[in-house]
Amino acid sequence: MTNVFAKLQKGLWNLSPEERRTVYQDLRQALGLKETEPLLPLPEPAMKTLARRATELMLKALAAHPATQPLANAEALEAVFLQYGLPPVDAFLEAHLGPSQQMGQGGMPGLYFHALMNTRGIECTLQAAREVLPPEQQALVLERFPRALFLRHALLQEGISGAARA
Repeated sequence: MTNVFAKLQKGLWNLSPEERRTVYQDLRQALGLKETEPLLPLPEPAMKTLARRATELMLKALAAHPATQPLANAEALEAVFLQYGLPPVDAFLEAHLGPSQQMGQGGMPGLYFHALMNTRGIECTLQAAREVLPPEQQALVLERFPRALFLRHALLQEGISGAARA
């Protein structure tokens, strides 16, 4: 197991699929995210409403900065928000490889990814939850969304870094 984590310094995507799953399992456990339930276990109508409103809010934030303007696509962004309704199974990890490489090859700076996408992503999603969800669902989003977002963005950033090294 220690060998896997030593090899991780060369990048997550340089590990074998089995080694990636070991790391991903450790991350899920550390963040308290279960592979057997959605990242945000909301009823489907609530998830769609949240995704729609969060998309509206994020579009403004993304469009305001040259480095993130290419991500200001309502259809694509809403689809990303809807992915929070999925469980973080191993296939979820693997599904982040392609998009992260595209972001890296498309010139998405990691600085903007961390500083803007993480902070504005949390702010916009929590605001959307306050606006469109009942209190018990708001509490669930408040508790779980930051961990889910950081997991996804860490996976994407690993892919961007890997694409830059390639």
